[in-house]
Amino acid sequence: MKIIICGGGQIGQNLIRYLCLDYEVTLIDTDRSILEEAQEQYDIQTIHGSAADPFILKKAQIQEDSVVVSVTGSDHVNLLACQMSHFLFKAFLKVARLRHESYFADEWQALIKKKLGISVILSPEKEAAKTILQNMVVRHAFDVMQFADKKLTLIGVHAYERNFFLRISIKDLEASFQLSNGRIACIIRNYRLIIPDANDQILPGDDVYFLINSDDIIEIMENLGLNQQDVQKVIIFGATAIGKYIAKNLEEQEKYDVVMIEENQEEIKKAACILEKTMFLNGSPDNPEVLREAGIDDTGCTIAVTKNDTINMISSLMAHRFGVQHPISLINHTRYLSPLAVLGIEKMINMAQLTVSVILQHISKDYIKTFFPLEEYAGVVIEAAIRKTSPALKMNFEKIQQSDRLKILAVRRRDKILGTVSKLEVGDHVIAILLSNEYKRFQKIFEPD
Repeated sequence: MKIIICGGGQIGQNLIRYLCLDYEVTLIDTDRSILEEAQEQYDIQTIHGSAADPFILKKAQIQEDSVVVSVTGSDHVNLLACQMSHFLFKAFLKVARLRHESYFADEWQALIKKKLGISVILSPEKEAAKTILQNMVVRHAFDVMQFADKKLTLIGVHAYERNFFLRISIKDLEASFQLSNGRIACIIRNYRLIIPDANDQILPGDDVYFLINSDDIIEIMENLGLNQQDVQKVIIFGATAIGKYIAKNLEEQEKYDVVMIEENQEEIKKAACILEKTMFLNGSPDNPEVLREAGIDDTGCTIAVTKNDTINMISSLMAHRFGVQHPISLINHTRYLSPLAVLGIEKMINMAQLTVSVILQHISKDYIKTFFPLEEYAGVVIEAAIRKTSPALKMNFEKIQQSDRLKILAVRRRDKILGTVSKLEVGDHVIAILLSNEYKRFQKIFEPD
């Protein structure tokens, strides 16, 4: 399968990182320096030019089994690239990243897909907002992701010196918390993913991922000594599309007091037309006086979603210094994630990573239901549906797994969650964790013929 990526920004680069080992990838961009850097790092083809130019698309040799993913900074270019890939070159899957909110209105979305031949309309901003809202539910966890129709939840927790669960064997820790239908999925230590065995221990500085029953989240977190006190006041930094989506959702829940800080007065006016209960404050979120005026001292959670990574980082760090227990920050550059965790930003949402996850689900012939890259791309957790032609049906369950590289964490069979089975059946959903370089092997086992 050939994959043509239009746009070599953060999302495009992350897509290349995951796809270049398994697919023939072509990158189209108008910036020669981006193309040269991509060629130095990855074995891909590059084409200099605009994805809105049919001659440039023709150079990419798009075929009927090709996937075109247009993630440039222009909605018009992305629409046009996908439209031409459909009508001129018959590509089977066309994914367009769009920003303008009008494209996602119910009256237009279906028509745009049908009339313009676009398979998937993608909003990284909306995906980021949904993830932030989901993460707000579980305090003190830096990652939260649901699997198996929301029956299972993966949570990531930082292990600090003060945590009592340090230096206890995995089997004893799981037994003491009675992790029914769940387990400690992995440990990330010094940027390296470890799929632990029963005798491994958690050390200070580790990031630990638990897969647990969704109904047990509050109990498990409190057993870990991580209090889940409700948040009442939320300050949002930035009247961006993400900020407005989050604020609207919080208003509808009617249990939060929401304040939004924004430097641009015109953006405040636009947001005020949508938001009815949110209080607005004109100023910079990295200004201590503005934070004090917003009432930072009695705020339980801050959400930094400006368009500037530096402002998001600084304002979140300042909020932490003011005593905010749950600062959440939108970060576009993955290299910032681990260092910021050490400094006290509880959750960092990477928009490029979220977009990659959604796109990979669509590329995967629909057998992958959830694709969740772990921090620093050390590994990935995947929920895969077992189809009639899946090679996994003919394999011994135990032989599928390589305990230190690929491990099945749970199997959803109809309405039940099983820790282990003797053999997989059609219709099962497998939740597995694997090192990033094991993705190709995973495909050979689970991808339907």
